Amino acid sequence: MSSKEVTFNLAHLQAEFARIDVLIRREVRRWVLAGQDPNDDYRGLYVTQVEVGQLLDRPFGVSWGQLIELPPAEEALFAQALAQATQHAEYLVTQMIEQDQTPCLHQIAGAFGLDRTALDILLLCLAPAFDTRYERIYGYLQDNVTRRRPSVRLVLDLLGEPGMAQFALAPYLHMDAPLFKNELLEYIVEAPPANAHWINQTLQVDETVAAWLRGQYQPQAALKGQASLTQPGIVKRIACWQGEHDSEFGKQRIQPGPTHRGVRPRSLFFMGLIRRHKMRRRVV
Repeated sequence: MSSKEVTFNLAHLQAEFARIDVLIRREVRRWVLAGQDPNDDYRGLYVTQVEVGQLLDRPFGVSWGQLIELPPAEEALFAQALAQATQHAEYLVTQMIEQDQTPCLHQIAGAFGLDRTALDILLLCLAPAFDTRYERIYGYLQDNVTRRRPSVRLVLDLLGEPGMAQFALAPYLHMDAPLFKNELLEYIVEAPPANAHWINQTLQVDETVAAWLRGQYQPQAALKGQASLTQPGIVKRIACWQGEHDSEFGKQRIQPGPTHRGVRPRSLFFMGLIRRHKMRRRVV
């Protein structure tokens, strides 16, 4: 990506994170009103008898934040902030399209069939890769200072409805869902008992995705030194295993890589035209 494209994409990504920030701020506010002290550095490391009683009185499937109904005026302010953040993100998308660009986040959505909810889940998991303050915030909202990445529980609390209705989001978090089937997210194994149940499992974004959104593709660690991404530029013909094919991508041929100890490394060539008008119709 050019420096201009990187700047546009980071601005759009920041606007999307601003939407997520509104949801987080609202949840933190409700936790505070529920009597959960954000200044307690030992939260989640001990349980008092009083807290046990409060947990027993709490409705089934409801977090501390969902237990609280904000005053109408305050709830309206959060709704307004969310609408403004969404409008700003949409404005940046319009600006990029006018510059014949498609936001990287929307390219991911179009390529892997992600809707708005799936994108919000991805953004929740991406946030700590861009700003470590989210790690402490997530620790607070998960009632455990050691939980610095989002869990299934946190996703349900922030994006779902209270009670059993929250499990309407479960299909987005199954292994055959687009986020996991395409390896954008993965469940990571932590020391017991953190992963005792699905609802308590930790979600982690693929670092390759985060690096690309930051403006620089980096292959996975297992492929380091073995693979690289090369843009061929404007070409007219390229060579492939079936022979030479006409293309809009060049005036030069892609030559096989150099040999190493008499063995030529395997090369994979991908060709195709990105049809932006189709991608725009899939913008979320």
